[in-house]
Amino acid sequence: MSAQQLTRLNLYESMPVVPVQVFDVGSEVTQIASYGNSLLSTLWVKDVEAGASVLVKWYDVGPGSGDFPGEKIYVAQHAVISTADTSDRRLVPGIHNKVWCEIIVTGGKVTLGIYATSVSAFPQYSPFRDEDIANLGNDSGNPSVLLDRDLGKWFLATGKEGAANVNVTGGSVSAEMSGDPKVIYAKELTTGLSQTLINTTVPATKLWKIRKIYICSRCYGEFYIKVNSVIIGEGKTSPVETNVSFSWIPYFKAPENIQVEVLFKQSYGPILDVSASLQLTEELLTQ
Repeated sequence: MSAQQLTRLNLYESMPVVPVQVFDVGSEVTQIASYGNSLLSTLWVKDVEAGASVLVKWYDVGPGSGDFPGEKIYVAQHAVISTADTSDRRLVPGIHNKVWCEIIVTGGKVTLGIYATSVSAFPQYSPFRDEDIANLGNDSGNPSVLLDRDLGKWFLATGKEGAANVNVTGGSVSAEMSGDPKVIYAKELTTGLSQTLINTTVPATKLWKIRKIYICSRCYGEFYIKVNSVIIGEGKTSPVETNVSFSWIPYFKAPENIQVEVLFKQSYGPILDVSASLQLTEELLTQ
């Protein structure tokens, strides 16, 4: 690691703290004497050799001179860049009057420059961007960011129409609701015999995630849900259980061209209404 000369940056002053130049594989640091307590840093990567990339990190130290690894407190870092003519801007908040810019190049030569502005406030913005590399020793929590420990990355929480996609690991419960919600509804009069309320087929290229069935009737009866003639759920109705449901947690997968049926059989009693509401979500089938 080689060190560049000290660059002084007065309050509200902007300058190229690292002029555009070629960096070879390795690490280099440049020290900034800032007369503010935060920086706005813009990294521009002008050119990149095939297979090369660059990571720029900012750190400062406390009462020491920065010669010992334990003194370093990393406060910000730019995105890893491996494509030419690419820029990335980051805030470098909460620094003392000395801060170091560490440039780490791998895989080949990179031409880059860094422009910075010194400010006198602690700017606040979301500390994470989608797929930022996680630094568990320094990053603080954020309710809109989730950590994938296997990948070692932060991921922005996602959802649909204001509802978050949530998967509970280590158990069988999931609140994930991807896809387009659909309801298949049918209403008939009871016959006293076995009757088919719903008989449909999953469209080509689609995947159905069957989530719940409601059967509404005041008569004594029983119902069955079948997928390709195999029963996947059942229940009974009566005058005191007129709106019966059966749920699949989190869902039952039915891919394209699969037949889905809802059957009902009245045990006894007068002719009455019976209805079925099959709730599901539909999405494109991935191979």
